[in-house]
Amino acid sequence: MLDEGLTAGKRQRMKWLDHDNLVRSGVQLASDGRWEDAVPIESTDPHALRRWLAESGPNVAIESVYSDASGSLQGFFGFRRIFEDAEERASFWEGIVKATEAYQSLAPGQQLAAWLGLLGVPSMLKATPSGTQLGVFNQWLSAGPVTLRGTRLNEVDIASGPDWLRIGATAPICREHYWMTPERVWVAEALSVLEEGRYQVDPSVFPV
Repeated sequence: MLDEGLTAGKRQRMKWLDHDNLVRSGVQLASDGRWEDAVPIESTDPHALRRWLAESGPNVAIESVYSDASGSLQGFFGFRRIFEDAEERASFWEGIVKATEAYQSLAPGQQLAAWLGLLGVPSMLKATPSGTQLGVFNQWLSAGPVTLRGTRLNEVDIASGPDWLRIGATAPICREHYWMTPERVWVAEALSVLEEGRYQVDPSVFPV
C-alpha cells in the first residue's frame, strides 16, 4: 500500500490516490514547467517524442492526470529530472514513457508507487513534504501559484495573491504537495468548484 506507515494527516491529503474508480485521463510531458505547452504522450508518436526531447532542454517533467467517470479532474502527480546530455535525456524519458503505458489500468496510487519504484525511492512520500502550493491546473506558471503555510489560505494570500483567488480560474484549482529530495516529486488534488463558467477555490481551503 502506498500509504503504509504514513500519518493520518498524510493519508487524508493523499486519499484520492487510493480510489480505484478513477480514470487516467492523460500523461503529459513539459519542459521548464511550461504545462501550458504540455505534450500528451498518448497522441505523440515515438519519433515526434524523440524530436521534442532533443529540443526541450535539460529540465523535463512528467505528470499523470486522473479524472472521475464524468471527466472532472480529481488530481495529478508527477516528477522532474534534469539531464544536460540530450541522448541521456531521451533514453531516460523514452524508458519512462514505455513503462507508463502498462500502468493505464492501475489505480492512481499504484501507478505512483510504480513510478517511485522506477526512480529508486519507493518510500519517499513517507517524508514530510518540502512545501505546499495552490495553483491552476496546466497554468501553474502563467496563473501564478500561492505557497501555503499550512494546508489553507490566509487573509494575506487572498488579498495579495493572484486574481484567480478572487475571481476564479479558467481551469481547476489544485493543492499540490511537493518533495525536493532525493527526487522532485509532487502530488496534487483538485480543490475547486465550477460556478458560472469559472473555477472557484473550494471553501475548505479558505481560512477557518
